[in-house]
Amino acid sequence: MLAALAAIAALSAEPSFDPVPPPAIAALKVVRGKTISTGMVFLNGKLLPGPYVVSRHGTVIKVNREQVTGQIVPWVQFTTAATAAKHSTPAPAPAPAAPTPPPQPADDLFDYASAVPSKPATAAAPAPPPPVPAGDYVDGPRSKALLKRINDYRTDVDRTLRGNGMFFFGASHQPVRVDPRLAKELSGMLPDALRDASSARELHDMFRRKGITYLPEAVCAELMRDRALYMKVKSRIREMILTLNKTKNTTVILTTHDMGDVDALCHRIVIIDKGRMLYDNDIQHLKRFFGAYRTLMIRPREDVKECTEKLSGELSAFEPTITSDDTWISILVNEEKTKVMKVLEAVQEKHSIKDMQLQEISTEDVIKKIYAGGDKNELPA
Repeated sequence: MLAALAAIAALSAEPSFDPVPPPAIAALKVVRGKTISTGMVFLNGKLLPGPYVVSRHGTVIKVNREQVTGQIVPWVQFTTAATAAKHSTPAPAPAPAAPTPPPQPADDLFDYASAVPSKPATAAAPAPPPPVPAGDYVDGPRSKALLKRINDYRTDVDRTLRGNGMFFFGASHQPVRVDPRLAKELSGMLPDALRDASSARELHDMFRRKGITYLPEAVCAELMRDRALYMKVKSRIREMILTLNKTKNTTVILTTHDMGDVDALCHRIVIIDKGRMLYDNDIQHLKRFFGAYRTLMIRPREDVKECTEKLSGELSAFEPTITSDDTWISILVNEEKTKVMKVLEAVQEKHSIKDMQLQEISTEDVIKKIYAGGDKNELPA
């Protein structure tokens, strides 16, 4: 039983990078960049919350306090062990009767794309590498060149994020760098794709149909682990737009059908119907016009869809507007006609409720009422 539990724990453990050797931090120190308010960083499928600080800790890169790469250059390359290996006397040739092992590839420095080597997809685990001999740090031209390589990597991550680029880091795949031009396209479709896809394969196919071929299926598999990730991505995009607007004094034209974007980003709203401008003013002024409306949000213990259908008949006398998603049921109530507490009492008479919230009318509900409720000619100036 204990062995089975240990196996389950091992399978469910999140992949991680090998930690940086302490002597590397002692010798090469830590270099931190300035705070970055733009860009997006994913680590093992999770969106790291901004703002970001990109730093070099010895031979690895960290974003905020999270290690996002393995060793860009192995620490042993900086030590006397590497020098000794390079200048050691060759071993004598094996006896003719003994089979000669196949030659191994040279232990060269990692390039950018192989900073996090991907793990082979084999059933049996590879044999562990032989122990690296210890050695002292050598502060010479070779070490300076190696250190510059790691610093250049950190600088590239920093610069890419400042330009609104994206990175997908993971311990089980190569890092994926998305430059600012491509990141604009990817961030525009990523939230909806994450919400609508049911599997990593479907998400991967969605991206490829849109011409996004640089995200491997391993990254898509990581992204699909968190079903609420699309909301976090959308929130991060809104943060970046607000930052761009405030710090750069940039006007952003956003085409969206998500009224949550309007609430989060816009101060002013224009409503047009069949070419005629119905309203041009701030959002709060429009909401005050519909101030008698409240939204009762409930989470029933029963199936949400079935409960919504029942409530549509049970509450018809109150003339509410009822909608739902996978978790919550929204009941929009006009308190000039019926108090919201009376509606809540009617719901509790026949249904068990896990959670309840009371909200002011949202911009989305205002727009729905304007186009569905015949209020077009009664809007405020």
